[in-house]
Amino acid sequence: MTDHQQQRRISFLRKMILELAKGNFQYRIELSGIKDTIEDFSLLMNMLAEELGLLLTDQSMKRSQPPIILIYDQYFTLVSYSIPPADREKFNIHILLENTLDKILLKSTLDKLKQCILELSEDIHHTELLQLRFTANSGLSHWSLQGMLYLLHHKKKDYYLIQGLLQSTTPITLNEKDSISNYPKNNVLQLQADIQKIRDVHQYILNHLHESLPSIIQLSRQFNLNEYKLKKGFKQLYQTTIFKFHLHKRLEQSLVLIKNTPMSLKTIASSLAFKSFPHFSRAFKLKYGISPNKFRKGRSR
Repeated sequence: MTDHQQQRRISFLRKMILELAKGNFQYRIELSGIKDTIEDFSLLMNMLAEELGLLLTDQSMKRSQPPIILIYDQYFTLVSYSIPPADREKFNIHILLENTLDKILLKSTLDKLKQCILELSEDIHHTELLQLRFTANSGLSHWSLQGMLYLLHHKKKDYYLIQGLLQSTTPITLNEKDSISNYPKNNVLQLQADIQKIRDVHQYILNHLHESLPSIIQLSRQFNLNEYKLKKGFKQLYQTTIFKFHLHKRLEQSLVLIKNTPMSLKTIASSLAFKSFPHFSRAFKLKYGISPNKFRKGRSR
């Protein structure tokens, strides 16, 4: 690569920094596919722009009031909390203290929460925007809590910290379809070549269920695809994230192995690249509603 081409790539980085400074979080650097420091930095800048865009385009996250903080144990029991004075009269914390979280959340919200927990257990650095919406009979249906979910480890136990801002919302009944979309769906796959690359990633994952999932940066390099397009394009094409697809396909494969082979559960978990048997067991139970131990014992009767 000539000096002129290198300088041109560096100029793109300068432009990206200027665009971010102006508040334009939609600008992306087109990647060259060259494995060097400039390419690494370009990928990181694209990731930064995406995360800033998700956070700062949501008006609720711009408010200056302090957030509500809720800490739950693995059974969805509230163990600690912090409510700003301005929210104490509006948000009845006694309802959360008297009920486990899974009993008062809308089904779509509970499903989303469980997915986030699975992702956190696989990758503690993973975070997602999360909107908690409550059932009509909970006494909290006039409010939603929008923020972030974090995983905490304390004395060999997992706790889930939810930090967010209170929003007024229209009550939703128990029988109403509670499908919520936080962000508009943008069509990022406009070239047939990009669509084919996403399909190649999809097939690669299916062919490597017995291996740990490469990072988004590694996949984007391997398939010569912009990291932003890879993440958004995969979700657009398959209605799920790369991480969720990899996780659920491994769980489906584990179910087949439990049903049809005498392999031990620990061997199955290890063969499908789960970090540990407890993590596999927790993910299996969240997906199928029963632990792998109980599932196998039930089939052997």
